[in-house]
Amino acid sequence: MHVKHEYDRHGGCTYQATLIVGTGEVYGQCVTRNTRANFERLVEDVMNHPLCSMADRVFWILDNGTAHHPNTFTGWLKKQYDNVEGVHLPKGASWLNQIELYFSVLTRKTLTGGSFESIVELMHQIAGFEVLWNAVPEPFE
Repeated sequence: MHVKHEYDRHGGCTYQATLIVGTGEVYGQCVTRNTRANFERLVEDVMNHPLCSMADRVFWILDNGTAHHPNTFTGWLKKQYDNVEGVHLPKGASWLNQIELYFSVLTRKTLTGGSFESIVELMHQIAGFEVLWNAVPEPFE
């Protein structure tokens, strides 16, 4: 007997996030488009965090995504913030970026097997997990 399964895709979103390595805190945003303008807004929010705004140096470890392309984004970072160094990882080296560890936990605990009726519900689940994570953040070892 063959049973046809219906699947309705309600769209998708991008979760742009950053991890403050020293504290384990995560700051992110769900956006419907993965644009540089959206990512710049995240950077501005994170750089207002006291640990970042008062630090002598802040390193942004980045993959080679379109929202923060190495050819242009590192220059924007330096123009905006004197204390920032943008470091783009080589392709295939995402395992060096600790935010990927958080993404793995988020995926296992919240997204895998999940069924979301809308993008808004998905975004609320992701944001809710971030709130729970930040209630008791711990740095990865």
